[in-house]
Amino acid sequence: MPTITKKVLIDRIAENTNYKKAVVGKVVNSLFDHIVEELGKGNRIELRNFGVFEIRTREPRMAQNPKTLEPVRVDKKKVVKFKVGRLMKNAVEAIQVDANEAMNTTEMPVVETTTAAINVEEPVGV
Repeated sequence: MPTITKKVLIDRIAENTNYKKAVVGKVVNSLFDHIVEELGKGNRIELRNFGVFEIRTREPRMAQNPKTLEPVRVDKKKVVKFKVGRLMKNAVEAIQVDANEAMNTTEMPVVETTTAAINVEEPVGV
């Protein structure tokens, strides 16, 4: 599957709305800046039917260095958690798996988890 960049999204939005790319770019960048700013303040961002961004604290734990197999202490840290909204969930579930793609993938082991977190660095100035 191709990677869609912010530039591609801006181009598509500009084309669909007949706004100039510069204007759309400012709006999109402002949206992302505000999301980061609010998350940096510890606020929850809810975008109905799209999803919810929120900050969670991950407790310190022991992990393993994959190269040396030595135990490594991972400090307590903040992570951004994204919970998928209904419309996005439905769109992803509707994607058909190409038979060739399915044949070329290696099955991954099933890992039990309660949340999917995206690790991020602590926002600057927080």
